[in-house]
Amino acid sequence: MSSVKKQGTYQVLPLNVGLSDDNIASNIAIYNQLVIDRNRLLENSTTANPLVQNITDQITKMRSSVIQSLQKTQSALKISIGTITGEQNRLSGRFLKFRFRKNVP
Repeated sequence: MSSVKKQGTYQVLPLNVGLSDDNIASNIAIYNQLVIDRNRLLENSTTANPLVQNITDQITKMRSSVIQSLQKTQSALKISIGTITGEQNRLSGRFLKFRFRKNVP
């Protein structure tokens, strides 16, 4: 997610971010198309053009949406990691108790 924040606002984002969330991929694709459309318009226009301003507003909203989706996904993954780590620690403890009870080297 930090790479998305570092990326310039009017630069396309990588579509393959390693997530299986179709919603995020769809939002990134829409964002990228808006950036391409804006850049194309700016070849023959200025940022004062109402069409460019409209697309710029859409880009801002879509970028915010993408970042929020990535933050939610990141939070969910952190929770999953915590759960898995807790389970791993619990099972390791059980294994060690069993190992010492049986006097297994």
